[in-house]
Amino acid sequence: MDSKKITLITGGIRSGKSRYALSLAQKMNGQKIFIATAQAFDESMSVRIKKHQEERGEGFTTIEEPIYLAKAMSALHQESDVILIDCLTFWVNNLLYYFKEDVGKIRQQFDLFLDVLANPQRQIVIVTNEVGLGVTPENELTRTFIDELGFINQRAAQLSDEVIMMIAGLPQFIKGVNRHEPMDYSFSRNTANQ
Repeated sequence: MDSKKITLITGGIRSGKSRYALSLAQKMNGQKIFIATAQAFDESMSVRIKKHQEERGEGFTTIEEPIYLAKAMSALHQESDVILIDCLTFWVNNLLYYFKEDVGKIRQQFDLFLDVLANPQRQIVIVTNEVGLGVTPENELTRTFIDELGFINQRAAQLSDEVIMMIAGLPQFIKGVNRHEPMDYSFSRNTANQ
Protein backbone atom coordinates (compact mmCIF):
# COMPACT_ATOMS: atom_id res chain seq x y z
CA MET A 1 0.00 0.00 0.00
CA ASP A 2 2.86 2.41 0.71
CA SER A 3 4.04 2.32 -2.92
CA LYS A 4 1.59 5.13 -3.77
CA LYS A 5 2.71 8.69 -3.24
CA ILE A 6 -0.48 10.77 -3.57
CA THR A 7 -4.11 9.73 -3.14
CA LEU A 8 -6.92 12.23 -3.77
CA ILE A 9 -10.30 11.36 -2.25
CA THR A 10 -13.30 13.33 -3.49
CA GLY A 11 -17.07 13.08 -3.25
CA GLY A 12 -20.14 14.90 -2.04
CA ILE A 13 -21.04 16.03 1.46
CA ARG A 14 -21.43 13.08 3.88
CA SER A 15 -20.16 10.63 1.28
CA GLY A 16 -17.59 9.09 3.67
CA LYS A 17 -14.53 10.92 2.32
CA SER A 18 -12.89 11.79 5.64
CA ARG A 19 -13.63 8.42 7.19
CA TYR A 20 -12.16 6.58 4.20
CA ALA A 21 -9.09 8.85 4.09
CA LEU A 22 -8.51 8.26 7.78
CA SER A 23 -8.79 4.48 7.47
CA LEU A 24 -6.44 4.56 4.48
CA ALA A 25 -3.81 6.70 6.22
CA GLN A 26 -4.00 4.61 9.41
CA LYS A 27 -2.89 1.57 7.40
CA MET A 28 0.19 3.35 6.06
CA ASN A 29 3.52 2.88 7.80
CA GLY A 30 5.34 5.56 9.73
CA GLN A 31 4.67 8.84 11.53
CA LYS A 32 1.39 10.44 10.51
CA ILE A 33 0.61 14.14 10.23
CA PHE A 34 -2.94 15.46 9.94
CA ILE A 35 -3.19 18.93 8.39
CA ALA A 36 -6.56 20.45 9.25
CA THR A 37 -7.73 23.37 7.13
CA ALA A 38 -11.14 23.94 8.76
CA GLN A 39 -11.76 26.80 11.14
CA ALA A 40 -14.52 26.98 13.74
CA PHE A 41 -16.48 30.04 12.71
CA ASP A 42 -19.62 28.86 14.52
CA GLU A 43 -20.75 26.35 17.14
CA SER A 44 -21.78 23.61 14.71
CA MET A 45 -18.36 23.77 13.05
CA SER A 46 -16.69 23.54 16.47
CA VAL A 47 -18.69 20.38 17.18
CA ARG A 48 -17.79 18.88 13.81
CA ILE A 49 -14.08 19.60 14.30
CA LYS A 50 -14.17 18.06 17.78
CA LYS A 51 -15.80 14.88 16.43
CA HIS A 52 -13.13 14.59 13.74
CA GLN A 53 -10.40 15.02 16.36
CA GLU A 54 -11.91 12.26 18.49
CA GLU A 55 -12.23 9.99 15.47
CA ARG A 56 -8.52 10.46 14.63
CA GLY A 57 -7.38 9.46 18.08
CA GLU A 58 -3.73 9.79 19.04
CA GLY A 59 -2.25 8.19 15.93
CA PHE A 60 -1.77 11.55 14.21
CA THR A 61 0.08 14.75 15.00
CA THR A 62 -2.33 17.54 14.07
CA ILE A 63 -1.29 20.79 12.42
CA GLU A 64 -3.95 23.44 11.89
CA GLU A 65 -3.25 25.49 8.78
CA PRO A 66 -6.18 27.29 7.15
CA ILE A 67 -4.22 29.28 4.53
CA TYR A 68 -0.55 28.44 3.90
CA LEU A 69 -0.87 24.75 3.12
CA ALA A 70 2.30 24.40 1.05
CA LYS A 71 4.36 26.14 3.74
CA ALA A 72 3.01 23.77 6.40
CA MET A 73 3.81 20.73 4.25
CA SER A 74 7.31 21.94 3.40
CA ALA A 75 8.12 22.69 7.05
CA LEU A 76 7.55 19.08 8.13
CA HIS A 77 10.57 17.13 9.28
CA GLN A 78 11.74 14.25 7.14
CA GLU A 79 10.72 11.71 9.79
CA SER A 80 7.05 12.31 8.98
CA ASP A 81 5.99 9.60 6.55
CA VAL A 82 2.29 10.26 5.90
CA ILE A 83 0.38 13.52 5.47
CA LEU A 84 -3.42 13.55 5.53
CA ILE A 85 -4.91 16.87 4.38
CA ASP A 86 -8.56 17.43 5.27
CA CYS A 87 -9.65 19.26 3.23
CA LEU A 88 -9.08 21.33 0.09
CA THR A 89 -12.68 22.54 0.20
CA PHE A 90 -12.23 24.45 3.46
CA TRP A 91 -8.82 25.62 2.28
CA VAL A 92 -10.28 27.25 -0.84
CA ASN A 93 -13.07 28.77 1.26
CA ASN A 94 -10.46 30.25 3.62
CA LEU A 95 -8.38 31.62 0.76
CA LEU A 96 -11.41 33.39 -0.68
CA TYR A 97 -12.16 34.87 2.73
CA TYR A 98 -8.66 35.97 3.73
CA PHE A 99 -7.55 37.16 0.30
CA LYS A 100 -10.83 39.00 -0.31
CA GLU A 101 -11.60 36.95 -3.43
CA ASP A 102 -8.32 38.03 -5.10
CA VAL A 103 -7.95 35.13 -7.54
CA GLY A 104 -4.33 36.08 -8.30
CA LYS A 105 -3.31 35.63 -4.64
CA ILE A 106 -5.35 32.45 -4.39
CA ARG A 107 -3.68 30.99 -7.47
CA GLN A 108 -0.26 31.82 -5.95
CA GLN A 109 -1.12 29.55 -3.01
CA PHE A 110 -2.38 26.91 -5.45
CA ASP A 111 0.92 27.03 -7.36
CA LEU A 112 2.95 26.60 -4.17
CA PHE A 113 0.79 23.65 -3.13
CA LEU A 114 1.03 22.03 -6.57
CA ASP A 115 4.83 22.44 -6.51
CA VAL A 116 4.92 20.39 -3.29
CA LEU A 117 2.67 17.74 -4.87
CA ALA A 118 4.85 17.59 -7.98
CA ASN A 119 7.75 16.29 -5.88
CA PRO A 120 6.24 14.40 -2.94
CA GLN A 121 8.62 13.44 -0.17
CA ARG A 122 6.14 11.17 1.62
CA GLN A 123 2.73 9.55 1.34
CA ILE A 124 0.03 12.19 0.89
CA VAL A 125 -3.72 11.63 1.25
CA ILE A 126 -5.90 14.59 0.26
CA VAL A 127 -9.63 15.05 0.92
CA THR A 128 -11.75 17.38 -1.19
CA ASN A 129 -15.34 17.86 -2.31
CA GLU A 130 -16.69 17.23 -5.77
CA VAL A 131 -18.66 20.35 -6.65
CA GLY A 132 -19.09 19.80 -10.37
CA LEU A 133 -22.31 17.80 -10.21
CA GLY A 134 -24.77 20.57 -9.34
CA VAL A 135 -26.25 23.54 -11.10
CA THR A 136 -24.34 26.78 -11.55
CA PRO A 137 -25.35 29.10 -8.70
CA GLU A 138 -26.61 32.65 -9.20
CA ASN A 139 -24.28 34.10 -6.55
CA GLU A 140 -20.95 35.37 -7.94
CA LEU A 141 -18.94 34.45 -4.83
CA THR A 142 -20.29 30.91 -4.92
CA ARG A 143 -19.43 30.62 -8.62
CA THR A 144 -15.89 31.80 -7.86
CA PHE A 145 -15.62 29.22 -5.07
CA ILE A 146 -16.81 26.41 -7.36
CA ASP A 147 -14.48 27.52 -10.15
CA GLU A 148 -11.42 27.70 -7.90
CA LEU A 149 -12.15 24.43 -6.09
CA GLY A 150 -12.77 22.72 -9.42
CA PHE A 151 -9.48 24.10 -10.74
CA ILE A 152 -7.38 22.88 -7.79
CA ASN A 153 -9.19 19.53 -7.75
CA GLN A 154 -8.33 18.95 -11.40
CA ARG A 155 -4.69 19.92 -10.95
CA ALA A 156 -4.32 17.81 -7.79
CA ALA A 157 -5.95 14.84 -9.54
CA GLN A 158 -3.47 15.12 -12.41
CA LEU A 159 -0.58 14.89 -9.95
CA SER A 160 -2.13 12.09 -7.88
CA ASP A 161 -1.26 8.44 -8.30
CA GLU A 162 -4.80 7.51 -7.49
CA VAL A 163 -8.13 9.29 -7.33
CA ILE A 164 -11.06 7.83 -5.41
CA MET A 165 -14.60 9.17 -5.49
CA MET A 166 -16.79 8.31 -2.54
CA ILE A 167 -20.45 7.66 -3.23
CA ALA A 168 -22.70 6.74 -0.26
CA GLY A 169 -19.67 5.46 1.67
CA LEU A 170 -18.43 3.30 -1.21
CA PRO A 171 -15.08 4.05 -2.88
CA GLN A 172 -15.14 4.33 -6.67
CA PHE A 173 -11.63 4.08 -8.14
CA ILE A 174 -11.28 6.75 -10.81
CA LYS A 175 -7.51 6.67 -11.30
CA GLY A 176 -5.01 4.04 -10.22
CA VAL A 177 -5.58 0.52 -9.04
CA ASN A 178 -7.82 -0.66 -6.19
CA ARG A 179 -5.19 -1.76 -3.65
CA HIS A 180 -7.21 -1.07 -0.54
CA GLU A 181 -9.28 -3.20 1.72
CA PRO A 182 -12.96 -2.31 2.03
CA MET A 183 -13.87 0.31 4.61
CA ASP A 184 -15.10 -0.87 8.00
CA TYR A 185 -18.84 -0.18 8.10
CA SER A 186 -19.36 -1.33 11.68
CA PHE A 187 -19.90 2.21 12.93
CA SER A 188 -23.03 3.34 14.70
CA ARG A 189 -25.70 5.69 13.38
CA ASN A 190 -24.20 8.44 15.55
CA THR A 191 -20.75 8.23 13.98
CA ALA A 192 -22.27 7.99 10.51
CA ASN A 193 -23.45 11.57 10.95
CA GLN A 194 -19.94 12.92 11.45
